[in-house]
Amino acid sequence: GKGQLFITRVGEWQPFVLVKDIFCQDGSRSSFDWTADSTQILYSPDFSDSDGEESSKGIWTAHVISGDTSQLISPPGGSPLVQPEASPTGTWVKLYEIPYIEGLGVLRTWDGETGSLYNWLGIKSGLFPGKSSWAPDGGQIVLDEVTYAGFPGAGLYVASPNGENLVK
Repeated sequence: GKGQLFITRVGEWQPFVLVKDIFCQDGSRSSFDWTADSTQILYSPDFSDSDGEESSKGIWTAHVISGDTSQLISPPGGSPLVQPEASPTGTWVKLYEIPYIEGLGVLRTWDGETGSLYNWLGIKSGLFPGKSSWAPDGGQIVLDEVTYAGFPGAGLYVASPNGENLVK
């Protein structure tokens, strides 16, 4: 659904709208995140009324002082990109692509230095990456395996931000 992103500056009591119509999936996962330098907010615009416009399905930034917005990451296949999370170093962004407009989506990472977007689906045979989190130094991602029922062998994995060096 649609949401709005408000911000309040230190010393001011009234928040103001920084971005209208951001994507909100549910209350347990954030649809936005600060950049490492705290000058911008990463967010996913609401795409429910996009009429197929690819620009409304990418990851955007909003500058917290000027309010200027710009697209940071374009969707590679036209499916919405959601839940951006900057690495602690600010070099990488972790996100999910929702090809069928449902579920958690496909884990992807974006390298801010090269502009490369990595697809984590298929990094290991039979592994469908689930929820994930950055290591405090930003050098690794921990992720679980999406399962519809518990089974022996399901567990946590750790890998480099580009999906290499996967270890269970």
